[in-house]
Amino acid sequence: MRFPLSPRAGRVFPAAIAAVFSACAQTPSELTVSDAATSLQRGDFEEAIRAANGLLAAETPNLAAYWVRARAYEQSGNFAAAIEDYAKLLEYRPGDPQIHNAIGAAAFKNADIERSIEAFDAAIEQEPAQEPHHWQRGISYYYAERFAEGEEQFQMHRAVNPQDVENAVWHFLCAAPLIGTVNARARLIPIDNDARAPMMEIYGLFRGEASADDVIERARKAPSPDELTGQMFYAHLYLGLYHEAHGRAAAAAEHIAKAVRDYPVSHYMGHVARVHQQIRNRGK
Repeated sequence: MRFPLSPRAGRVFPAAIAAVFSACAQTPSELTVSDAATSLQRGDFEEAIRAANGLLAAETPNLAAYWVRARAYEQSGNFAAAIEDYAKLLEYRPGDPQIHNAIGAAAFKNADIERSIEAFDAAIEQEPAQEPHHWQRGISYYYAERFAEGEEQFQMHRAVNPQDVENAVWHFLCAAPLIGTVNARARLIPIDNDARAPMMEIYGLFRGEASADDVIERARKAPSPDELTGQMFYAHLYLGLYHEAHGRAAAAAEHIAKAVRDYPVSHYMGHVARVHQQIRNRGK
């Protein structure tokens, strides 16, 4: 799944975020803000927050410090505090789609699904061209049980990302509660070549042409420990979602737990697995 604001960019500001940061920076404190951002990028969240606090306590607060502090809060897991800072920054830059997207992502990570959708909707309203790219909103639709809207979102995403197995799978997951798994399989978005392991095996599973063992076996064939972790994470995430779609709650929970516990990843889909587990546990 690929989107301009994808947190797969990790600790380095992607171009869209850098644009917001640059627009908010104020010259008198520029060097200090740059130092705070450097602390953020190297993962020293406590130092980034401390530096940002100093800038925000000034008589004329440096707006970029809200962004740095929000990112530090978000990356350290304090999603509620991150949302507060993004919202404060939005008061100074109303209508900025990148800030709305940041609020949406932080809200999703905080398992506040409806707020994430509201923020993603606001971003798209300000910048309609990003709508077909917005797979994050589609995932939020799934957890809000707004399945028809989710199916439509993933169908739109197909136009800009036609060889993404994950997109096809989430389209299936949204269609299945509406029309059943057999009909959802018949409408599965065609994929010819997603080079990421074990995506084609996952696709084969949802098509009824591969087994769970095929998925795990392919995921285990990794050239490095880091890649093994990522591949096994995806294997268990999508095995869990496959079982959930077919009404096997215990098997689904087991695989999602393995993804979260045994093969943790730091990007957005890692949060999807964690939030999935959190939401499903609410009903127990």
